[in-house]
Amino acid sequence: MRTLRLLFFLALFGISSNAMAQAAVMARSDAQSNSKVDSLSTALKVLELSELREILSNSGQFTVFAPSDAAFKQLGEEEIKALLQPENKQELRSLMAYHIVAGKLTASRILQALSRGKGYASLTTIQGEELRVRLIGTDIVLMDCSGNEARITAADTTSRNLVFHRIDRVVVPAP
Repeated sequence: MRTLRLLFFLALFGISSNAMAQAAVMARSDAQSNSKVDSLSTALKVLELSELREILSNSGQFTVFAPSDAAFKQLGEEEIKALLQPENKQELRSLMAYHIVAGKLTASRILQALSRGKGYASLTTIQGEELRVRLIGTDIVLMDCSGNEARITAADTTSRNLVFHRIDRVVVPAP
């Protein structure tokens, strides 16, 4: 069921069948390697509710650092419920925009930037704030303004104008 929701979201945003197939493979491999499927259903729902669809589908190329369902659970059920309330739509939009960078940044391109920056790079999100990136061992790690770290756990699900990287934590912009 979660795979179907992910495929529906990818189709909704005009993402290619190749990207949909890659997402399905990613979800199946998760299910095989972990009894708790660590999908992106919460991130996809939150992206839709934040009304960023038009920007993602019509305004150029973007990279989405999509928190896994387990990453959202780390926020806590009460905080998630509060974010989903209509009166908090602007906060939700800001949070999700902090996970999106203009341009198609594959893991390879991020690694090239890290190499040029001697292991560090900085990305400007469409929310306007910076996400710092560094390499820890073989992991690409994002760091928000509070020092919270999120690792890319699955990289490079692509479409004609989007690149999705699944991350293991929600990064939070400055208040």
